[in-house]
Amino acid sequence: MIELPLRIGYCVDETDSDRISDLYSLRSQSLIELTQIERIPCKKCGEQIIYDDVFIRRGYGICPVCQKSVFKSGNSIFQQRISRINYSEIINTIDKNLKKIFNSSSLSFDEVGFFWQINENDMTTLISIYGVSISSSLFSIGQDEGIVLYLDGVDLSPKINNFNKLRFRFFNDPILKNEKDFRDLIKSLDYSNTVKYLEFRKQFEQFINEVNPYFFEGEFSSQFIESIKKNNAHLKTLFSQLQSVKNTIINTKFVNVGGPGQPDFFLIDLFDYLQDALKPEKIGEMKCYTSTEFTIDQFGKAIVHAKSRDTLSIVSTDNIHPFVWVEIINYRNLEGYYQHVIIDKDLMLLLIYNLDLLHLIDVRKIDPKNLKGK
Repeated sequence: MIELPLRIGYCVDETDSDRISDLYSLRSQSLIELTQIERIPCKKCGEQIIYDDVFIRRGYGICPVCQKSVFKSGNSIFQQRISRINYSEIINTIDKNLKKIFNSSSLSFDEVGFFWQINENDMTTLISIYGVSISSSLFSIGQDEGIVLYLDGVDLSPKINNFNKLRFRFFNDPILKNEKDFRDLIKSLDYSNTVKYLEFRKQFEQFINEVNPYFFEGEFSSQFIESIKKNNAHLKTLFSQLQSVKNTIINTKFVNVGGPGQPDFFLIDLFDYLQDALKPEKIGEMKCYTSTEFTIDQFGKAIVHAKSRDTLSIVSTDNIHPFVWVEIINYRNLEGYYQHVIIDKDLMLLLIYNLDLLHLIDVRKIDPKNLKGK
């Protein structure tokens, strides 16, 4: 089977027999939904115009390349377009494959973090989905050798090199159905850091749940930024590590963006992003405490209320609205640097761990008056 990107808006010509067959196979497994689209080629430049409601209402289309009027003719190109991705069924499919290899007593699925944990022979193994599972974090991608399954390899594959390609696999890779090969792969990897990460994340979530929002927005956020500024030696070490792997998956942050015909995610260069975020002169213009989602409205208010052109937002969640990331990337393309930056939960954990700031989230050291209910 060809490795087709599971991306909303991805299209395949119906004349491409191999790809269309694989696309129909994914649909038959209820992993995706398809919509047929018709494209009319421009006679002048060859650009394909979608035959949609606007085209039908006008009676013609306008070529975006040469501005020529395009009329429906007998040379239409028909394609199948991915209109929906069934993530629940993808997880079920992976789960079924794993259950054929591991028994129920050793295999478990975390319904909150969306990852699998295998406990066999006094060893804990984690299997995650890139961009979906919390265990496929910046921390574990950079410091571990866990198995990571991905759904869209168009942008991801070029960043997977010989040092990590064994552990990054397409979600329906044949190895998931080959017990011997899969077990051999698992035995060759070390998962200790990811297990530590989950414990570390649990400690951070306990901190977030127990401190009151005023403490997070005020004292904690200020201490966090000031501690980073004072910890120059550790920060230089982190930047050196990221720069040494600049063109690999380790130096990327996955963010959800989406949009018709566009990738459902964007890979941010972590070295560039953090360099712009942690400039000595940049201060936290806004601290936002939220347990659900950082919205486009909150992001807009941060920009409006900023005392300078730049903003740095500290948030306690990884649930950032896709439009926020789209705007951050648009500003980056416009200004040439990350003018507006969000330090979300995943980035906060990465910095706290690498800059040795664990004491900041030790609930035992927090003044009781700053805890909820006090």
